[in-house]
Amino acid sequence: MDDRVLLFFQSFPRERRLDWASLLRRVFQFDVLRCISCDGRMRVIAFIEDGHVSTRILEHLGLTARVPAARPARAPPPLPPGSEAKPVFDDPGADRDPEPDPDYPVD
Repeated sequence: MDDRVLLFFQSFPRERRLDWASLLRRVFQFDVLRCISCDGRMRVIAFIEDGHVSTRILEHLGLTARVPAARPARAPPPLPPGSEAKPVFDDPGADRDPEPDPDYPVD
């Protein structure tokens, strides 16, 4: 590897990455690795990657292994009675910049 490339990568500090359990704890305020029976720490010993194996485990436990059907999004909630508010819908084609673009001279 070229010394310049190596120096380039060494000049940046290494990113700190959080593991999946820490991210879930941060978002949901729930520690997924805390045992609900004894309050001790659990550890992951394996990942199941084969869909057939996970289906067999779920069915053995009496749980459904079928993916639920997709459903359309629900409508927004109705406005309160007597409200003067008008519903606002996001227009993907709308220009969100309140400032007009400056006119630059073209050569």
